[in-house]
Formats: sequence, structure tokens, C-alpha cells
Amino acid sequence: MEHEGTIIMTNRAALEQQMDEVRSDVREMRASMAKIAEAITRLAVLEERHLSTAARLDKIESRQRDSESKVSELDKTQIKYIATLDGITKTVRILWVVGGAGVLAMIAGYAKHAFGV
Repeated sequence: MEHEGTIIMTNRAALEQQMDEVRSDVREMRASMAKIAEAITRLAVLEERHLSTAARLDKIESRQRDSESKVSELDKTQIKYIATLDGITKTVRILWVVGGAGVLAMIAGYAKHAFGV
């Protein structure tokens, strides 16, 4: 009987050791699961930031395209105004030449008439 008691005690000790190992494994699994949950939370935050940044970049790109379009239109308008201004400037110069020649002709005619030259 004593032998049976020893076997039962040995089996009980082995069972308790196995239970301790299982408890230890469960604790490790809980700690690992907590770390995994924390990592998933961080990933969710990063994904949210990424989506927010991507949305802001899309808005910036859209604004940039609009600005480039407006600048292009302004460039075209400026070229038209410069061409018009050049035409006006040339016309004014021609008028000054013609007008100046006319004034000189009038002065010459007056001098001829007044001084008999």
C-alpha cells in the first residue's frame, strides 16, 4: 500500500508540475495576446493617419492642378496683352513720326512763306 501511495504522490506531483507549466504557458499567451492587441491598435492608428495624409495630398494636388491651369490662362492673357501693347506702341510711334513730319512740313511752309526761303 505504501508503494501505491508513493505512486499516487508521484503522479500528483507530476500532474501539479504539468498544471504549473500549463499556467505558465497561458500567462505567456496572455502577454503575447496583449502585445498583439497593442500592435494592432498601433497599426489602426497608423492606417488612419495614412488615409488622412493621402486625402490631404489629393486636395493639395487638386489645388495645384487648378493653380497651374489658372497660371496657364494668365500667361496666355498676358501674351495677348503684350502683343496688343506692342501694336499700340508701334502705332503711337508711327503717329508721332507722321505727326512730327507734318509739323516740320508746316514749319518749313511757314518759314518759306514768312522768310521767303
